[in-house]
Amino acid sequence: MLRHSLIAIALIALSCGAFGFRAHAVATQDAEKVRFGVLDIAVQIPDGAELGAYQIDLTPLPDLPTRVRVVGIEGGEHEAFKTPPFYDPQAIGNERVILAAYSTAPELPTGRSRIARVHYEITGEGDLPAPVQLIIVREALATDRDGNAFGVPFLLSSSPGVQP
Repeated sequence: MLRHSLIAIALIALSCGAFGFRAHAVATQDAEKVRFGVLDIAVQIPDGAELGAYQIDLTPLPDLPTRVRVVGIEGGEHEAFKTPPFYDPQAIGNERVILAAYSTAPELPTGRSRIARVHYEITGEGDLPAPVQLIIVREALATDRDGNAFGVPFLLSSSPGVQP
């Protein structure tokens, strides 16, 4: 009988703690606006070259009145880079993320190609901007099939039609 009473008391305590936390989370969230946005990352590959690998370091602009958090990462549009890029799993929930991918596929992307899509949660006051207005490329590298680096512009754009 005592064992059942202790279990009942523990369940009641856990329930009260869970409801208290939930009420606090809702009250805190009401104070700030929250929205989600998607950032497409594309690369413009030089004529005559193929993209074999890339690494890109994305970070929010400094001194923002908003908080930007990575909540999801997808792969690119070309079959060689459809799988999500490599990244530190601890980047999910944080602001900065380094993405990297390589492919040994027989057919690699040429021209302009979307290589990844990053989903963000944006929190702040007032009108919240799109991720493309908040994120910069700190460092980027692209190589061809043989590992030769080449200069290439990485292009960031928001995806208004995509619902994260």
